Amino acid sequence: MKLIIDKGNTRTKIAIYKNEELLSVVAVNSLNITFLSELLTKYKVKSAIFSSVSGTASKEVMSYLEEKTQLYIMSEDLMLPIEINYLPKYSLGNDRIAAIVGGYNKFPKKSVLIIDAGSCITMDFINSEGIYKGGSISLGFQMKSKALNTFTARLPLVEVDFNEVSVCSNNTIDCIKSGIINGTLSEISGMIERYLQEEEREFEIVLTGGDAELISKRINKNFIVERNLVLQGLNMILDYNIKNRNA
Repeated sequence: MKLIIDKGNTRTKIAIYKNEELLSVVAVNSLNITFLSELLTKYKVKSAIFSSVSGTASKEVMSYLEEKTQLYIMSEDLMLPIEINYLPKYSLGNDRIAAIVGGYNKFPKKSVLIIDAGSCITMDFINSEGIYKGGSISLGFQMKSKALNTFTARLPLVEVDFNEVSVCSNNTIDCIKSGIINGTLSEISGMIERYLQEEEREFEIVLTGGDAELISKRINKNFIVERNLVLQGLNMILDYNIKNRNA
């Protein structure tokens, strides 16, 4: 059994994999040894990977993981089953790397566009040869709402609820919602079309992140929605490093 830990800015996702099968996933506010001990005992975990976008866990937790598992820490030192074309390489976030690996794993030998719709909306493109070419970063739905409120004198903070809103609205609240929701959906559609024009080839599209389901219902594209894409990618990276370490 394998333990996958993905530490985000606010919450940490913890998953248990048996080979490529996801057995359990849970999100917690913080890691503690008691919880990890129960998990490792229940599933008889042998190896683990720890990935973070916001620093490591406590020294006690990291020491416990190092003692109880064959622990790999996601960094530029780990081997990857893809080639990264990004400068400087260390500046590419662990979550983006894992999502790219997860997307390519779903469609090996095919070009893939990975769209991660969370706090930010990232787009990452990997070609059929397994070479990551780069991507883009934009504001997510909720972040746009906060930005409008923060950087203007009179615009209110609006909760983006994804209910249908007219493109042409006649009150401030709905105008903000239209700009954020309809504008962002148009942005995503337009970016996909730009990729099609520049690549001159068909590619698969994988959607992940908290707003993935909502986007897939609003844009008429052939999406694959995978909420646990980052965890899948981390699991594949762990397998790849175990295999090459033991080779």
